[in-house]
Amino acid sequence: MDDLARCAIEVLHRNDRGAWTRPSPRLYPHQWSWDAAFVAMGWAHLHPMRAVAELFSLLRGQWSTGMVPHIVFDLNVAEGLYEPGPNHWRTAAHAPPGTATSAICQPPMHAIALARVREVAGHLGDAAVGEVDDAIVDLYPRLDRWHRWLHTARDPEGSGLVTILHPWESGLDNSPRWDRPLSAVVPDETAAPPRPDLTYVADPAERPTDGEYLRYRYLVDRLIAVDHDQEAALATHPFRVADVLFSAILAAADDALATLAIVAGRGDQADRHRCDAEHTRTALEKCWDAELGACLDQDR
Repeated sequence: MDDLARCAIEVLHRNDRGAWTRPSPRLYPHQWSWDAAFVAMGWAHLHPMRAVAELFSLLRGQWSTGMVPHIVFDLNVAEGLYEPGPNHWRTAAHAPPGTATSAICQPPMHAIALARVREVAGHLGDAAVGEVDDAIVDLYPRLDRWHRWLHTARDPEGSGLVTILHPWESGLDNSPRWDRPLSAVVPDETAAPPRPDLTYVADPAERPTDGEYLRYRYLVDRLIAVDHDQEAALATHPFRVADVLFSAILAAADDALATLAIVAGRGDQADRHRCDAEHTRTALEKCWDAELGACLDQDR
């Protein structure tokens, strides 16, 4: 085992909270959605069922609509150590009982992760694969509802592209891709929001500016103002971007979900998932800019 692998294992164990993994002890002390998918792929090489537990833990925060929030909060972490915290989001009417969540999502890496966990378990023998397969029977319907929500609530016109309502939904929070659409977001407050994140880093320049955080917080508050209603948000929200990376991940995840459907005994659904993936890929081809050599997001 090389030094990098040993360091990775040490980081996993240091941040292991039993059934889920925090990205970092202070800066990100809760469970994040697409982080959980990548973490599960790491745990798979040590304990496949611990990897499965990571996904089950995340999905305990899944809303009845099918949406998987980008944060499932650890209620043992004091309010104010991370902002915006659980009280700010006002999701009690939407989140499952006993959980506290955010109200936005992140790229759907979870089916891809689960398929990878099964693949890695294959190196440990039939018994390990059998345990993972039993879990897939339970996880598949939840992932199916998650993908259905993305294809409908975030693409009601059936374009094949997923619209995000906040840069945090992209997973690439501070990417320059969002500079232009964010420039049109004008917060109605000028006071800097709480910034506990600045106390956790040696160089504040590593973090977003107060002006950027004002916009981030304002977008959250606009969603709260419509009680997280997706239809209302898609009609009036000041940040609406058809995200090509998010959509590409969904296409790959739909292909993975087709495989998981077969494992779960729902092979009759596999073609639907493959068709969803192909529809998204076709939409992405229309976003290709030959001169730049890249797919371009669409500011809506």
